[in-house]
Amino acid sequence: MSVKTEKARTFQSGLTRQATMLAAAPALVAGLLIWSGLYYLDKFPGASHFGLLLVMSVLPLLFGVAILVVMVLTLMKNTGKRVTITKDSITYEHGPERFAVRWEMLAFSAPPAGKKMMRAISISDGANYARIEELFFPDFDALLQMVTAGKQRKLSAIEL
Repeated sequence: MSVKTEKARTFQSGLTRQATMLAAAPALVAGLLIWSGLYYLDKFPGASHFGLLLVMSVLPLLFGVAILVVMVLTLMKNTGKRVTITKDSITYEHGPERFAVRWEMLAFSAPPAGKKMMRAISISDGANYARIEELFFPDFDALLQMVTAGKQRKLSAIEL
């Protein structure tokens, strides 16, 4: 018994070089804040120096940890996404969220022409919505080209 397999191309999100470069400065600042907070933690003992301890140690520690938490949460939210393109449809998966939509029913928003950084594709089936960020998709240009071609029903010109 033979099973007909449909050609498909899958795009997986992950950490790109551009995302790593953009994360370097906040990570460095967070590291310096945490180091500064730990360094001054024992420099102001006693209740008479509580104000200085708060400003020089506790606040930098809190801000540094908050920056790192936001960075990790952003990474967790944007990695693990998978977009699969076939001749007939596009499928989006991220954790328990999954939807597939035929090209005729797809609501699609491409990045503005001429925009070079922080580009994103928005796709929807009418009930579900997904935003696909360039920062977290290593092959974003190929994905954009395929989604645009699929929406224009010219996907047969592109090899899956």
